[in-house]
Amino acid sequence: MMTKSEKRFRQLGKKLLQPHARLIEEEGADEDFVLIRRGKSDKKLARIDRAEFVDWLKADFLKRDGDDYEVSAVGRAHLRRHLGGDFIAQHHLDNAADHEGVPRHLASTPLQWLQARGRSKAFGLNDMELQAGERLHDDFHRARREAHQTMDWSRPVYVDGSASNKADDIPQGVLDAQKRMAQALAYIGPGLADMAVDVCCLESGLEATEKKYALPRRSAKIMLKLALMRLSVHYGYQSASAAAASFRIR
Repeated sequence: MMTKSEKRFRQLGKKLLQPHARLIEEEGADEDFVLIRRGKSDKKLARIDRAEFVDWLKADFLKRDGDDYEVSAVGRAHLRRHLGGDFIAQHHLDNAADHEGVPRHLASTPLQWLQARGRSKAFGLNDMELQAGERLHDDFHRARREAHQTMDWSRPVYVDGSASNKADDIPQGVLDAQKRMAQALAYIGPGLADMAVDVCCLESGLEATEKKYALPRRSAKIMLKLALMRLSVHYGYQSASAAAASFRIR
């Protein structure tokens, strides 16, 4: 993506992440799109020129929703990294320290924020687990985003993506990342793998993840710890016995 377009995307981050925010093509204009917040009376939030819109679409920051466009999961992850951790939590806390004294804005991802709370806390993440989570994050976005960055946008794109997703069109690096992701998630196992993807890859907050899966309060942290323990063993960062021992010592 062009630096100017990415900077603009970040500048509009809070507006783009507002509930029911949509990009629509402005009526009677050949160049611009309008960011609106859908409601009883649609509110205009910003105007985006077509070049910026095309750059965001190429970077997979947007997805179609009917006749409108909204921020995709990749775009949300990008904005959350820029805004600092979980955007929803950041918005409510307004850079204030949480009940354990760690400002959320000091960490750029949920994983780094969790580790910043200290290894002495129950079910805290160690360096090997953090490294495993970040490696999964990198493979996830490499598998999804590089395919779009290398796509020939001059070719027609069909609804099912068939014109652009032929095996010959996918770079080997993307295929390798997809294979590593599949192997890692299979090793983690059902349930725990979903938790790892939501927190490590999509950078969802723990409370949001608990609500998504209707989990008991504060259970997401334990599940994430278990998922990253298995992931660190899969990547060879620590042995299975060492991981089990670290979990028992609380």
